[in-house]
Amino acid sequence: MRKNKSLLGLVLCLLFWVILPAQNEKAFDFYSAGVRAGYVYDYGEAIYNYSEAIKLKPDYTMAYYNRGVAYFKNKENDNAINDFRMVISQDSSYVDAYYFMGEALLNKMMIAQAMDLFQLALKIVPTHKRSMAGMGLVYYYQRKYVEAIDWFSRSIALDKTDAQLYYKRGLARYNIGEYDKSVVDFTNAILFNDKYMQAYENRASAYRYLNEIDKSCSDWEKAASFGSTEAAASLKNYCGK
Repeated sequence: MRKNKSLLGLVLCLLFWVILPAQNEKAFDFYSAGVRAGYVYDYGEAIYNYSEAIKLKPDYTMAYYNRGVAYFKNKENDNAINDFRMVISQDSSYVDAYYFMGEALLNKMMIAQAMDLFQLALKIVPTHKRSMAGMGLVYYYQRKYVEAIDWFSRSIALDKTDAQLYYKRGLARYNIGEYDKSVVDFTNAILFNDKYMQAYENRASAYRYLNEIDKSCSDWEKAASFGSTEAAASLKNYCGK
């Protein structure tokens, strides 16, 4: 009897070592398919493949993280938050999971909770650019524009080519009446993304406050060419076009 039990145990052990690598390999195949789908912005397909990978490998941290990002980009914030929470439970130093979970919380206007996540990320990596920008958004939503400008400036110091960071700081400066400085920021945003419709729109508004209506008209015309109905209306009202 003992011999039979020992033999059964050996067989089960061998099956485990045969089946587990096969499952892991299949999980990786699904994971890779999810990555490919994400590259072409097919987030539904990406989510499906990451989910299949997780079924086969329930501790697949990267699959949870990438599925969370796909959920986030697909505007499924609650699902994204759950996945990032799982990532953090498996790896408490996974800084980007804290950041994206904070962004998902911001989308739900859970501002205090988002701030906590960004601060945790910055404890892990004090120079984490995206979490600095996240802190800027937290203060922006609280209408604490001076603090927002400070955080956006810190993140810009780490990456002077990020159009979105200049745009966000430009908005904060616009809101405290620093129209000339906001023009500089919107101009930098356009420099690094010449199709940045919102940057043209807001630079046009800043120019209007600076009484440079010809420049406003030029920017509204550009924004309208990208499909902005608001810019088209301003172009008609202020520029007669």
